[in-house]
Amino acid sequence: MSDIKNVPESKTVRSKAEPELRFPDFNGVNLFQGLLGELSDVRDGTHDSPKFYDSGFPLVTSKNLKADGTLDLNDVNLISREDYISINKRSGVSVGDILFGMIGTIGNPVLLKEDGFAIKNVALLKEKEKLKNDFLIHYLSGSNIARQFYVNNVGGTQKFIALGQIRSLEINFPQLPEQQKIADFLSSVDKKIEQLTEKHRLLTEYKKGVMQQIFTQQIRFKDNQGNDYPEWEHRPFTDVLSPVSTKKFQIKSNEIQDLGKYPVVDQGQKNIAGYSDYEEKLLKTNSLIVYGDHTTVVKFIDFDFIVGADGTKVLDACSNDDLRYLFYNLMYNNISAEGYKRHFSILKKINLQIPILEEQQKIANFLTEIDHKIDQAWSILEQTKAFKKGLLQKMFV
Repeated sequence: MSDIKNVPESKTVRSKAEPELRFPDFNGVNLFQGLLGELSDVRDGTHDSPKFYDSGFPLVTSKNLKADGTLDLNDVNLISREDYISINKRSGVSVGDILFGMIGTIGNPVLLKEDGFAIKNVALLKEKEKLKNDFLIHYLSGSNIARQFYVNNVGGTQKFIALGQIRSLEINFPQLPEQQKIADFLSSVDKKIEQLTEKHRLLTEYKKGVMQQIFTQQIRFKDNQGNDYPEWEHRPFTDVLSPVSTKKFQIKSNEIQDLGKYPVVDQGQKNIAGYSDYEEKLLKTNSLIVYGDHTTVVKFIDFDFIVGADGTKVLDACSNDDLRYLFYNLMYNNISAEGYKRHFSILKKINLQIPILEEQQKIANFLTEIDHKIDQAWSILEQTKAFKKGLLQKMFV
């Protein structure tokens, strides 16, 4: 097999590394090693601070590079045509280039599918002959690059990486046919992740729309004989839900552990904040609603748990209402978070729509089925992301 062409021998050498996972056609074929700055045309954006306008050309910075490999132009400043032309004389972007964050969040490489903007505080990687960007985009997300940043004390507490450090990244790469095969395979995995992400988004939007129709009574359920249920009541919050005293079941946030016997539920976004071994703090229950006084997060908890930190309100039904229905009702009627303030005192002033118990149960069962589909879609999505992460660890060295 011939050596790499058009790259000086002193700059590109055969690599002794061997990936753990490789396509059978290429087993035993040598990899090559070189520095990114020699294999790609590595530049950066402007270091100036151009004036912003209400209309003009987007100026992309690190904040616009997302962890899922997409470019987000929703939150972007606009510059004049003159500044756009001036910046792009030095670092003009083209479709197929790679952007790489240098300040703030380091990394988040993006393979460009569009252009028409200028860049600031991001690295620009333009393709040369022997290292293709559709291969490199996956390599830059692998553990080898993260390890090099860690060794150089970049990406930990440090929030800046110099262009020279990016150019000095060591790249182990195969010849073009294998690069292309790896790129095609990993791109197909990315496509699957995109499809699963969209499926999860659509299910979530569907649930939101259905809840709107249910709680405005545009959709009504019928009984088993096909008859309409009675009209709904509107009852004060305090007649429907009451706080559960949690003082003896509560632990401080610094007492929450990553591992332990019992789950801890707090007012954060995650259903389980962590774990604890304090059995005497365990709140035993069939089901309860947890409400974040500071966050307005609403959770339905159907297992024994320990209450985590201040601001975690625990609620139970005052009477024989279906608690899962009340959970969905509360999600629909929830107030918007207004910073770090006490929201429960505002929430408990609202009225809740209360149908008879049988219709409550039908509504709760219907929405729970949608939640199951959303959870299933999320689970498959996370498994596919983990599958790709494992591939990156095994296919790149």
